[in-house]
Amino acid sequence: MTVSNKDWVYHVTFARNLESIKEHGLNPDYQTGLSALAYIGHSKGKTFFTEFKSIRHWYFEAEQGAENQSDNILESGFVPVVLTFPKPENVFEDEAMVDEIHSAYYTTDMVPSEQILVWDGDIWVNLENVDNINLVQAIEFDYDEGERLCYIKAQNINPLVNVLDANKMCG
Repeated sequence: MTVSNKDWVYHVTFARNLESIKEHGLNPDYQTGLSALAYIGHSKGKTFFTEFKSIRHWYFEAEQGAENQSDNILESGFVPVVLTFPKPENVFEDEAMVDEIHSAYYTTDMVPSEQILVWDGDIWVNLENVDNINLVQAIEFDYDEGERLCYIKAQNINPLVNVLDANKMCG
């Protein structure tokens, strides 16, 4: 999918939400992802997104939320993934979440699923291809007394966070 003359923005969510996003788009009235874990009162009626430079920050926030929510992030679908979509027309800076380094914006508009791409570890793909994303590539396994544990890989070796700037690829 190519949308010209648009800036692309980024949204971090969990793999478990991709089917719903594929069906409904990013709907500000749905409370899922990071907003459902930590920002529920603040996020009502908003869909959050960021600029390219802040993806790693929000991915880290998702990692923290995932590890607090599940003992098996892979099976429960709490593997963070990065989405991109054209910058909405109605954009507001989220002054409560932004600082000198990290950007945070939101829209009160719905983002249709047809406009959303997801990073699969190599390229941006349409949501129709979410079943083909290999989530294991983001996981590091360990064993403790015979029990298999899984953790999200460090960002420098995690293909699901090392995205290419969609503004250079899709714009």
